[in-house]
Amino acid sequence: MKRNLLDEDLCRALNQNPQCYLDPDTERDASYGTLKRKCKIEPHTGLMLLPLADRKDPSKLMFDGVRKPVSAQQLLECGVLDKPTFNKLIKGEKTVPEVSVDKKIFLKGTGSIAGVTVGSLENMSLSEAKKQMLMPPESADLLLEAQAATGYIIDPISNQKLTVEEACARGVVERSDQDNLLAAEAAAVGYKDPRTGQSLSVFEAIKKGLIDKKTGVRLLQAQESAGGILDPNLSVFLPKETAMKRNLLDEDLCRALNQNPQCYLDPDTERDASYGTLKRICKIEPHTGLMLLPLADRKDPSKLMFDGVRKPVSAQQLLECGVLDKPTFNKLIKGEKTVPEVSVDKKIFLKGTGSIAGVTVGSLEKMSLSEAKKLMLMPPESADLLLEAQAATGHITDPISNQKLTVEEACARGVVERSDQDNLLAAEAAAVGYKDPRTGQSLSVFEAIKKGLIDKKTGVRLLQAQESAGGILDPNLSVFLPKETAMKRNLLDEDLCRALNQNPQCYLDPDTERDASYGTLKRICKIEPHTGLMLLPLADRKDPSKLMFDGVRKPVSAQQLLECGVLDKPTFNKLIKGEKTVPEVSVDKKIFLKGTGSIAGVTVGSLEKMSLSEAKKLMLMPPESADLLLEAQAATGHITDPISNQKLTVEEACARGVVERSDQDKLLAAEAAAVGYKDPRTGQSLSVFEAIKKGLIDKKTGVRLLQAQESAGGILDPNLSVFLPKETAMKRNLLDEDLCRALNQNPECYLDPDTERDASYGALKRKCKIDPHTGLVLLPLADRKDPSKLMFDGVRKPVSAQQLLECGVLDKPAFNKLIKGEKTVPEVSVDKKIFLKGTGSIAGVTVGSLENMSLSEAKKQMLMPPESADLLLEAQAATGYIIDPISNQKLTVEEACARGVVERSDQDNLLAAEAAAVGYKDPRTGQSLSVFEAIKKGLIDKKTGVRLLQAQESAGGILDPNLSVFLPKETAMKRNLLDEDLCRALNQNPECYLDPDTERDASYGALKRKCKIEPHTGLVLLALTEKTNPSKLMFDGLCAGLDKKKQESSQNNTVRKRRVIIVVPETDKEMTVHEAYNKGYIDYDTYLELSEQECEWEEITITAPDGSMQYVIIDRRTGRQYDIDDLLEKRVIEQSDVEQYRSHAITITQFAEIISYKTKHKSSSLSSSLSSSSNLTPEPSGRSSVTPSLSLLGTTSQTSKSLCSSSPSSTSRTSEVSVPASFTSPSLSSSSSTFVSRPLSPTFTKTTTTKTTTMRSLLSSTIADFSDSQKHVSSASFSLSLPLEAVGEVEPVGAVFDTETVEKISITEALNRGLVDSITAQRLLEAQACTGGIVNPTNGKRLSIQEASRMAIITHDMVTKLKPAQKAYFGFEDMKTNRKLSAAQAMKEMWLPYEAGQRFLEFQVATGGLYDPEKGCRRSIEDALKIGWIDVRAAHKLQDIKHHTKNLTCPKSKLKVSYKELLDNCLVEEGTGVKMLHASLVSSRGISSPYNVASAPGSTPGSKSGSQRGSRRSSVDLGYSLPQYRPSYVSEDNDKLETQRNVTR
Repeated sequence: MKRNLLDEDLCRALNQNPQCYLDPDTERDASYGTLKRKCKIEPHTGLMLLPLADRKDPSKLMFDGVRKPVSAQQLLECGVLDKPTFNKLIKGEKTVPEVSVDKKIFLKGTGSIAGVTVGSLENMSLSEAKKQMLMPPESADLLLEAQAATGYIIDPISNQKLTVEEACARGVVERSDQDNLLAAEAAAVGYKDPRTGQSLSVFEAIKKGLIDKKTGVRLLQAQESAGGILDPNLSVFLPKETAMKRNLLDEDLCRALNQNPQCYLDPDTERDASYGTLKRICKIEPHTGLMLLPLADRKDPSKLMFDGVRKPVSAQQLLECGVLDKPTFNKLIKGEKTVPEVSVDKKIFLKGTGSIAGVTVGSLEKMSLSEAKKLMLMPPESADLLLEAQAATGHITDPISNQKLTVEEACARGVVERSDQDNLLAAEAAAVGYKDPRTGQSLSVFEAIKKGLIDKKTGVRLLQAQESAGGILDPNLSVFLPKETAMKRNLLDEDLCRALNQNPQCYLDPDTERDASYGTLKRICKIEPHTGLMLLPLADRKDPSKLMFDGVRKPVSAQQLLECGVLDKPTFNKLIKGEKTVPEVSVDKKIFLKGTGSIAGVTVGSLEKMSLSEAKKLMLMPPESADLLLEAQAATGHITDPISNQKLTVEEACARGVVERSDQDKLLAAEAAAVGYKDPRTGQSLSVFEAIKKGLIDKKTGVRLLQAQESAGGILDPNLSVFLPKETAMKRNLLDEDLCRALNQNPECYLDPDTERDASYGALKRKCKIDPHTGLVLLPLADRKDPSKLMFDGVRKPVSAQQLLECGVLDKPAFNKLIKGEKTVPEVSVDKKIFLKGTGSIAGVTVGSLENMSLSEAKKQMLMPPESADLLLEAQAATGYIIDPISNQKLTVEEACARGVVERSDQDNLLAAEAAAVGYKDPRTGQSLSVFEAIKKGLIDKKTGVRLLQAQESAGGILDPNLSVFLPKETAMKRNLLDEDLCRALNQNPECYLDPDTERDASYGALKRKCKIEPHTGLVLLALTEKTNPSKLMFDGLCAGLDKKKQESSQNNTVRKRRVIIVVPETDKEMTVHEAYNKGYIDYDTYLELSEQECEWEEITITAPDGSMQYVIIDRRTGRQYDIDDLLEKRVIEQSDVEQYRSHAITITQFAEIISYKTKHKSSSLSSSLSSSSNLTPEPSGRSSVTPSLSLLGTTSQTSKSLCSSSPSSTSRTSEVSVPASFTSPSLSSSSSTFVSRPLSPTFTKTTTTKTTTMRSLLSSTIADFSDSQKHVSSASFSLSLPLEAVGEVEPVGAVFDTETVEKISITEALNRGLVDSITAQRLLEAQACTGGIVNPTNGKRLSIQEASRMAIITHDMVTKLKPAQKAYFGFEDMKTNRKLSAAQAMKEMWLPYEAGQRFLEFQVATGGLYDPEKGCRRSIEDALKIGWIDVRAAHKLQDIKHHTKNLTCPKSKLKVSYKELLDNCLVEEGTGVKMLHASLVSSRGISSPYNVASAPGSTPGSKSGSQRGSRRSSVDLGYSLPQYRPSYVSEDNDKLETQRNVTR
């Protein structure tokens, strides 16, 4: 330790005597000293030798595996042998046979199912049991494969284990099974890789596609049940865990095995079962240990005979043809059921349901068909066809004796005429088989048709009779079979099947003498109770084609309802016999005729019911959900108006405003599902199914509409106009099997408006409530808020909940809770704080014991490297704000510069960095760009971009400049804020910043991790090591130089700045001249002119070594400087100018302007003017000189080219100077003068848009302040209106002035008081809506009609009436061009009625011009004429204001007037600017108002409720003549002057 070879730590470690070595005998850890103590010393050399025990070679100790030997070493490596056993084995303490007994399960397994035992019979192999039909072949095959997969085929007779080839050679298994068993055996010995020839396990074979996964799992399950997973290379069974380690299994296969799949077949129950389940059923043979599966005794099914139609048939044959199902067959062969018992169950197949045996006529007894034909009680043709049907179904029936006879027997007994024998024998061949003339074989009907022995029509007729009697009659088996089975047995083909499915009318109804199907006639029959015979009743009937029912959209006859299956035959018969009436049957068949109803509307909370369209408008449900449900209404027959409980066509619904016109095309397309699609070629009406086939609609849409129909009653047949069951619809070619399957799967084609999840129409209907008094199906909705109006506070601007959902910040559950009111915006804001506000950037620094300090201040005091401070300031700007750590305020770069938080010299750099948060401006398009897009366009370099993005990422994520939220990188990539290259660059965590302490490169995240969080503010502050200011570290230099420095000193007396600030009045946003030029608010000449006016003047006093003083003023911004003494000497300025400056009569800026002006013009005129006058005389050029005693005020008006007009722009400049009274007021308010031409009425002149620029100068408050302060700032601010600001726009009539009660009231209140009539009130509100919105009479603000309704400014009923007027402002949406049409364009397109449209145009013209919703500005009549909105005639009509329509009633005179006349005679309220109409109950002409409403007792009509008759002042008659404009008020009552003082026109 003294020699530094150890330290205390190492010494302690050695003293603990750690066991760092391995004892080779025990294989346990040991210390070196322990091993040395075991050693022996060799006497003659003194060497230490470690004695070892003798060991056997584990690779030569061989065990007997499943199929081949395996060494002890391999068993150790695969985990079969544990270490202690292995050690005992190689040391000779245990032998291989002893260990083999212990590890028998791994080496040999527990055995597979070796064979079967059947009752008292001896053991039998699986192959033998299969041969003798004692077990299903499939079950035996699977169990044999399981034997092969576990190692061997077992012969239970000789108790031998054989390979597959040996078993085939010895006859233990069939040669035909060899290939399948060899494939299964490969699971035990390994599959051969076709490429490399290597041995593969089951798992590897699955991966390489040699076997499918299902087969693999089945074989592995057998192995697992027999001991474990069999390793084909080691030939031992391994546990699943070990098998996974040795790549014999993966997690997916392991999971599949753990689920214990039923891969095998229980031979008794013939149900799926796992191998383990079958093993548990097995019995162990005592003397051999073989597992034998016990089987129940079975009878020979080929000897169990049933009585068929014409001959016996065996159970085996019935199973094969599908008449017997497997469970019944098993019970039969096991003796659990008898043939008679099963015969009863299968009577329909064995004997049929019977054919029409005879007839009953009125009160007469029953008689045979032949007898009825004789007695002419039925047409001969009908009787002949029905007799042939009897023969074709097996027998001629004698209804008198109730006997079934062959044709020959019937002829012999006189049941049928001999003359009919040949025809009936030909028909009987359909039951017993036609004889092939060549081969003599028996042929079925289908085969006879194919060979031309009978025609197809006859074949179909005979088959229809068979089908109606139980199925297609197989002449060989003599049983009735379903059509599906008949097709399999070549008794039918698809063509015949289709023919039968069409239910052809092959027979003749004896009553109506119309064609009918055999089934139809059977349904008419009556069953004789004691014999069970079918007897056809004959009776008088009405004409069913004239019995009309009211269908969904049109009438439908009883005959049609019968044919389509809506009416059953008994009902039909009662109907045509007069036993039932059409109204009675209509009630029973209401579901088919009218349906159960579609979803008619919604109910929302406590609100009343409303239509789906209205709910969509109010955003109470997703538009997609509402659209789909409206289409469902149309597809089921009608659009339902839940308010009036009326069913309307789509066109009627659009006309009545129940649905929007914009939805008409979609709804008409859906309505075609109910009324039929028009075939573009033939003009025929097509069903949904046919429309899909012809490509008129897609399958998805078709299924959706059909699902709605099915939920409303069935598939709607557009030709019959009734709902039909799917089965009938398929028969009528309204569906096919594919569509039927699609509907049966109950697809979720609709959208649940509450959960916004897909749902089926039926599921939505089940949620509905039934309106008790109307029976309407109404869908209850939860209250929802408008997600586009739920605003969150983003980094720099608000962001809506809708936007947060779209960008992934809000998940769907949180979004749903938010719009349902289950969560509030503040609550969600807390959860999403990181995305909305971030985690914060480095706000400032802390240095030793000093207080918090901004980065800029730390840079000034040289406490940190300037480069580090600059980079961190840029990071602040890039993450949203500059942070003032002293006041804990977040500021924009401009605000931070203005407040001195950062230096003005840093402004440009910080603005450039701030663009990463607010967006870079595209120099071509002016669009906002992200950092990534700015890099792509070359606006910034990649290195800078990565640095700014790294700061954003550390502060919460990538900041989206459009949404103003932080996003994860994955989302940012999706939103084109990053690409993979940038993402990789950020993932490498580059060191883009400078550590102010070490002055080494560091990442932003590394610097943040060094920061401290200030507890009470949460600010992130970077702790700096305290440093001495290097400027205060003084060294002793040369005396001469130092003395000179001391002798020369400069004193900054005053600093005066002037900045020009551009202000946008709409947003009150301030910007520099440079920014205004970049954003296009000012042109280049204006930019140069205003830039020249910006200055930062400072006076410096220089003391020379000789003591003389030199006074210099310098513009810090441009570097200009003037030597005052030099200017006096050169007589550029006068001493009086200097004295005015010294006496503070003028500011340093004004003094500098005097110098600058005189220097340029070499004249003293300006000086004398300033000293002798306090007025400012404008120069010809439009510029103004400034007097020393005045504040500077300039106004520049510039008219730019209107975006809505092609007229050239004109420019005018004016200036005005006002003289302040004194400098003693606290501050000088800024003033502005704006010159804007506002015409009283529109003319055929070109409309221009005026850009107003206002400059204001802010001076110090007092002269005393001026002398004391070192720096004063004079800023010039320019206020710019947007380029599309309306010119000459006039506010509409916003309120009514009740001259009776002397108060301002809303138009709605005026209507309630009877001061205005309902038509005038509606039109006054229309004028508001079509010119910008409903006026809030309280403050003059404009509102949408929905907002105005919620605020009770208008009634709910008025909302619907005002919608067209509102569209005249916001635009009528053209679905084809996706453009917004003006009112004039909508009139041309016939979307707006002429009368209403003309009214809206007059309102707009009276208030400043026609409104263009696309551009958002007004247009002159001339513009509208040029672009084709209106024609010349309409233009003249609108231009002639005196002849505008007089469609309003003046609320004062009660005379008819135009809107312009009302507008010209309004009062204007000071402060709000609201225009008011005079109104009184009695007109100024002495006409009483016909619109009075009765007031409460004690009140006068029109007064406030409860006011006394004498308490009101007398009425005020303003006495104007309507066509004239009076510039002042005229009052007839001097007492009213007080009421008019606060009202101006």
